[in-house]
Amino acid sequence: SPCSSSEGGGEQGSGVETTTQSLYERYYRNHSGLCGAHYRNVSYAEPVYNCTLKALPPIVNETWEGIRHNISRTIPQFVSLMCNLTVVMPDNFYLLYMGDQTSNSQNEEQSTGTSEESRPVRVTEQDITKAEEACTANITGWTTKAPTTLAPMETSELEAIA
Repeated sequence: SPCSSSEGGGEQGSGVETTTQSLYERYYRNHSGLCGAHYRNVSYAEPVYNCTLKALPPIVNETWEGIRHNISRTIPQFVSLMCNLTVVMPDNFYLLYMGDQTSNSQNEEQSTGTSEESRPVRVTEQDITKAEEACTANITGWTTKAPTTLAPMETSELEAIA
């Protein structure tokens, strides 16, 4: 029947892999940040990653490097995980991005009476993106803007990093 699988069973697995690889290439080929640099030329992963960490508040370095050392990965291996759309990073990785959704600085300052300096540093996704893009442009010379993001995948397809 037209719905039956192909006779060469091994072909199906390689077809999926090729499709996934081409999806990543298509998505990251024009990405202007860390993942774009990594997918275009893996040798750029480490310098762009290190530059990005230096450009951001220390909490980003502490978080990313803490996770990386905890799971015993090299920087290129860790960047590969960060850029893998099917990998779920630990909760503390994502908590860095919560500042722009949960922050209402003016109300917080008025209600708590705290000054700008004593409040915890918040790092937004935009902060990280700007740092990645600036570092990628400085190190590689690439300034291509990222394409629109893909629709989220179902959680059953995700791999968690412990």
